[in-house]
This record gives sequence, structure tokens and C-alpha cells, in this order.
Amino acid sequence: MATIHSNNSHKTLDSDPQNVPQALEPQGSTKLPDGVAPLPPLAPGPALGSLPTSVQSPSIEAEQVTEAPSEITIAPALRTVPKHRLSLKMAIIASGITVAIVGSAIAGNYFRTEQYNKIAQAETLLRETCNTTTLSDAEALNTAEAGWNKATTQLQGIPPFPGFGVKDAQALTSKYALCKTNIDATKLFQEAATMSEAARDAVQRLPVLPEEEWADHVVKLEAAIEHLDLIQNSFGNPVDLKASLPIFGDAQNRLKEYQQILTVAQNQRDGEHTAVQNFNDAKGLYQQFAANQGTTDATKRKDAEANLRGAIDRLRKIPTEGTTVSAEAIKTRKTYNEALDEFINEPVKQKLRNFATSFNQLSSALKSGMSTAEFASSIDSIGNELKLLQQASNTSQHPALRYFQEALTDYQFSQRLLIMLTICETSNECFTGVLDNDVYLLPTSHQFYRKLSDFYHANQELTRKGLAVRLTGKEKTAFDAIWEHADRNIEKAEQLIEQ
Repeated sequence: MATIHSNNSHKTLDSDPQNVPQALEPQGSTKLPDGVAPLPPLAPGPALGSLPTSVQSPSIEAEQVTEAPSEITIAPALRTVPKHRLSLKMAIIASGITVAIVGSAIAGNYFRTEQYNKIAQAETLLRETCNTTTLSDAEALNTAEAGWNKATTQLQGIPPFPGFGVKDAQALTSKYALCKTNIDATKLFQEAATMSEAARDAVQRLPVLPEEEWADHVVKLEAAIEHLDLIQNSFGNPVDLKASLPIFGDAQNRLKEYQQILTVAQNQRDGEHTAVQNFNDAKGLYQQFAANQGTTDATKRKDAEANLRGAIDRLRKIPTEGTTVSAEAIKTRKTYNEALDEFINEPVKQKLRNFATSFNQLSSALKSGMSTAEFASSIDSIGNELKLLQQASNTSQHPALRYFQEALTDYQFSQRLLIMLTICETSNECFTGVLDNDVYLLPTSHQFYRKLSDFYHANQELTRKGLAVRLTGKEKTAFDAIWEHADRNIEKAEQLIEQ
């Protein structure tokens, strides 16, 4: 007996070749040629599994085998399958393939139909979305954009394989490309309108706004103009598109409008900036003026006056309305002008104050007592000083000089009157006559002029008290009225000096 291993098991067959079925011989197998002897039969021996290790080793030499078995027994698992069973298997396999092919065809047809249904749905949605070229408001635009996105999403989901509608999807997208252009252009147009809304309102009303707010309006208008420029330059020839889509004509008109509004907003921004800058510069120059305002140094006074005039000039450049500093600039300019007049006129005022002091000192001296010579000298000195003031360019037109002149005239008249009365008291060459409040002195001979000259240089006591003793009635009243009138003229002059 010989043992053959198959699938990790072994079976024992008779070594008799008569027991081997004829069907195991492959059909059309090659037989040994005549004259070729078969292998000699193997000698019986122990089973393969019970051989010693040295014999089971693959390196055993052929010479160690002393006897081969006479026949080889073949296991039943290697027997040939009958033909009728093979045909049945083939038929089953063929049927399975057919079913698979048919099922695949049905599934492919269903998938194809599904894709074309998507295309049809997308076309319906695009037709409804693009049935108008006018998207009047944000709601209409949002609806159209949502419809376009939904339709194109379906079309983009069509698989890129022949026979499944991919070319139809691409053609449909191209067919409605103008609709997409209209949606995108309208979106830019409406965004531009939203950006510029506040700026357009501000330009129409021109309110008083700080520079920062006008600058913000400028930025938004510039952004809106960029949007409108995109409409003109990003979708092809705007002339051709204008004929098909009204939004391109609207954008062109709106672009011109926004550019004009932008110019106004820029001017407002720049004007506000310049006004504020001038106002701040004016305050800085005034501070420099104030630092030297009280100086008596001629050079510093000149610099101080130049700073103050510069400040006034800056304020003069600020518009009287339309800026955040216009109202304040008007008030400040008035204050600075008054300060300039005060600064320029301060030397003049001081001169006039000193001149008024001379008059007041004369009036006080008359009340306390002074000689006729001192009285005459004071009047001469005041007269000469008044002439200088009347000739000086910075004082000649001052209104106080008029009242100073009247006061001087009053004192000069009282001087002549006193001299004449004194002469008449000691001489018969003149007499006095009183008419109303005016005193008329009429000389009776040419000797009057000589005596008047002599008296003018005499040193006689001259006081109001003394006159009161010598003068009575209307004569005394006339002198009091003259000197009181002089005092009132001086007071009026002092008031004008301080105005």
C-alpha cells in the first residue's frame, strides 16, 4: 500500500491498478508511446509520515531508495467532474451574468433619467429666476441670487460622464449666463447705493460736520464708485450689455452722480480741515502776542503786533458758516481786533490820559489857589501840548481832541475875562456889561492893551475864592459856568479815550 497526502489528510488505496477508475484519466491525455516501459513499481514500505527524519528530509539522495512502489494510488478528490454537472454550473454562471447585466442597465437608465430630471428642474428654476432684467430692490435680488445658486448647484452635480447630461448642463449654464451677469451687476449696484446713502444725504443737506465724518463719507463714496467701475469693466463690453441689461445704463449714470458728490464731500472735508487748522494757528499766534503784550521794548512790541495781526488774518480765512469753528472764529476775531486796537492805541491812550491829567491839575490848582502867572503858564503849556496831539498822525483824528480843545478855549476865555475885570476894577478906561450868561468887556481907550499886557505878567493872587469876594451876581455866575463847562469837556474826552 502507498499513501498520498491531499488537503492535510491521506487515504489508502489498493495498489492494484484494476481498482483505479477510468474517469480520472483526462480526456485526450497523452499515453506512453509503444516501446517505452513504465516505471518499475515501488517496493512496499512504511507510511511517509512514519519515516525517520533523515529519510523525510528533502536532501535525501535518490540512491537511498532501494525499491519503488509498483503503482501510485490517486485520491478521490482529484477525480474528473462529470460533463453534465459542468454544463449546469456554466448555465448558472451565465444566468447570473445576464441578470447582473440587465440589472446594471436598469440602474444606469434610472440614474441617467434622474440626472436629466435635475437638469429639467434647474432649467425651470432658471427660467423663473431670470424672467426679468430689473431687480428693483434687495428682496428681489436675494430671491434671484438664491434661485441661481440652487439651479447651478444642481447642474454642477451632474457627473462628468458621456450620456448623463453633462453637456446639456453646461449648455444650460451658458444659456443663462446673462442672467448671472445681471444678478452680479445689480448686487454691486445696490451695495454701492447702500455705501453712499449717508454721504449723498450729507452732501444734499451740507450739515456742519467734523473732518472725521466728512472723511468717512469720502471713503464710502470712493468704495461705491469702485463698485460701479466694476460693473463697467468686469462683465464685458458695457455698451453691448447696456442694450440688454438696464442696470449697466443705470450704473453709468450713477457713476457720474457719485463722482460729483465725491467732489463736494472732498471739498467739505478739506474745508473743515483748513478751517480747524487756521483756528488753531490763530490761537497759537495769539498766545505769542500775549507773552509780549505788556512790554515796552519797541522790537518786542512790533513782534507782538505782527503775531496778533497774523492771528486775525487766520481767522479771516475761516468761512463765516459751514464749519465746526465758524461761529467761534467770528467771536474770537472780534476779541482779537479789540485787542489789536487796544495794543496799538495804548501809547496813544496813554498820551491822551496824560494830557487830561494836565487839565485836571489846572482845575485843582484853581480851586486851591495859584498866581495869575502860573495860570497863564499852565494854559500856554496845555495849548502847546494840544497842538502836538493835533499834528501827530496817531492822535490827530481822535475824537477826544475836540473836547480838549473846547476845555482849553474855556480856560483861555476865563483868563482874558479875569484880566479885563481886574483892570476895570482899578481903571475908568473900561466898563463891564452883562448880557444873559455871557460877559462882554468893552475897552474905552487904546491904553487898555498896554495895561492888559502889564497885568498879564503881574504876579497877583488868582483864586475862585478871591473872585467870589470881588465878583457878585451874574459876573460870578459867569465864571463858575465857564470853568464847570471846561471840567465837563475834560470828562467827555476821558470817556472817549477809554472806549
